[in-house]
Amino acid sequence: MKTIIILFLYNILLIIPSIAQEKIILEGTIGKYPIEMELEQNYDQISGRYHYKGKQNYIDLKGSVFNEGIITIVERYNDKVTGEFYITKRGDHWKGKWVGKRNYFIDLTPIKGDLDAYPSDEELKQKLSSDPTGTYVYEEKFIRGGITSNLHSIPQTRYYESFATVKKGEDDKLVISFEVVGGVGFVASLSNETIEPIGDNIYEFRAKDFTDEECHLVFEFKDKNLKIIQKSKAWPCGFGERASADVEMPKVDDKVKLSK
Repeated sequence: MKTIIILFLYNILLIIPSIAQEKIILEGTIGKYPIEMELEQNYDQISGRYHYKGKQNYIDLKGSVFNEGIITIVERYNDKVTGEFYITKRGDHWKGKWVGKRNYFIDLTPIKGDLDAYPSDEELKQKLSSDPTGTYVYEEKFIRGGITSNLHSIPQTRYYESFATVKKGEDDKLVISFEVVGGVGFVASLSNETIEPIGDNIYEFRAKDFTDEECHLVFEFKDKNLKIIQKSKAWPCGFGERASADVEMPKVDDKVKLSK
């Protein structure tokens, strides 16, 4: 009887790794370029490869699942980092951003199996530090509405996405870079600007342009989220006329991972 039980448990142990590492196949696009991707997920760790359709060279992938259902994947070609994926589940698709020498939107569809972006283990969600430094990403939110004119209503779909990196500055200051996109031409961004503390995990940026108008932004760090509040008009900050920096985005990495 003991021999049967031991053999039964041994067979289970052989089966478990194969289940955890079942291949996941996705197809889609990086920008306008079609790709095919093969991944394996073992709890919060992801590995695999992908190639551009019509090309034979594979690019290696390795990534992790973070809180808020965001998956980050680093790609390497010839042992050199060539880009990073930041994706979230939207309906039946995985969408987000590919960041390398240039930035592209990503749209992937599962063909076989699927990724699990929401591990049940609470320890996974606690992996990130509460320190404000790191990378924040909020990707892909569609708002469907309309523009009403005197003649008719024009359907409209607008794309919202944002990311930010936060580093330590001098004294108690921080250095922030961010980009908030709210549709074509609706871009608000700063690059390597110093923000000063004005309260508990609250910082601000103030600067005047050549017309003496002030750009005023407030940054609140709470529950591993970054909330940007625009207190001034857009144009003194150098934003598009109809752009806004108002956004709240979750932390996805304790390190600065994105760059423009």
